[in-house]
Amino acid sequence: MKQLNRYLTEIIALLVRADFDQLSIALGAKGNSTGTVSILSNNERRNLFKLSCVTSKAAELSAAGLPIDPRDEQILREAFDRPSALRLDYISKYKDLVAKPGDWTQTLPGY
Repeated sequence: MKQLNRYLTEIIALLVRADFDQLSIALGAKGNSTGTVSILSNNERRNLFKLSCVTSKAAELSAAGLPIDPRDEQILREAFDRPSALRLDYISKYKDLVAKPGDWTQTLPGY
């Protein structure tokens, strides 16, 4: 669950265009926090992007009444011990935020 909280913090920070230098310091980063673009490591960002793609794909398939690929279902089960709709919405939006940053009000789920 700690990893999911880090992912959600990253996503919300992107949504509100937070100052990542200040956020890193607030979260207890040690060393130089100048020019920070994320609170996540490169590996965490890759994993979050993959999870975002799988979550979006699963939501689309589910909405169309189609089955979710068992491999994707396993990825989701491992990532979310108790998934909630809000968490899934925010996780699925990550790929859009990093691919084409823009007005955050257009990326909020249900906005």
